[in-house]
Amino acid sequence: MQTRSSSRLTRDQSSKQKVENSNLEGHLPPVVTMANNRTMAELLRAPTEGYAEAIVVPPILAEQFELKHRAARQWLEKEPPRSITTWEDLVSKFINEFFPPSRTTSLRNEILNFQQRFDESFHEAWDRYKDLLRACPHHDFIELHQLNTFYNALNPTDQDSLNAAVGGNLLKRSTQDVLT
Repeated sequence: MQTRSSSRLTRDQSSKQKVENSNLEGHLPPVVTMANNRTMAELLRAPTEGYAEAIVVPPILAEQFELKHRAARQWLEKEPPRSITTWEDLVSKFINEFFPPSRTTSLRNEILNFQQRFDESFHEAWDRYKDLLRACPHHDFIELHQLNTFYNALNPTDQDSLNAAVGGNLLKRSTQDVLT
């Protein structure tokens, strides 16, 4: 894995200029020495402090939701009797029925080719990426691969923000450190 900060950029040595007798300290932003001890999960959550009065939870009525179990029941009833003897049989046949290989391949490609959109915030990109992962529950990507794909899909500003939040390069941290 390679990040922008670890890439090998060649520089022309003759283009370096010497600056003597200059005082840049007055123009530099102050250095923040306090470490950010928040976890990745906390950093990825949308800020809610100060917004409590603006957050309104709508009442949810039971008739607003319906499980679409008719298709699953029809599929199960067309299966030969006693053809499903274990939970693994049921899962395998269910996935093959409702997630044919072509659909699985398409969903996996969407995950692999994920890119943060130009006008998309970090939180919107994260939500969209999680939606893609949920759309293909059997994607078989390990957490490390998921994090790597998402991180490399971010724009440079958001990558730098994540690196600053973890106190260094995010990809040099252990997966458990990032997830906890």
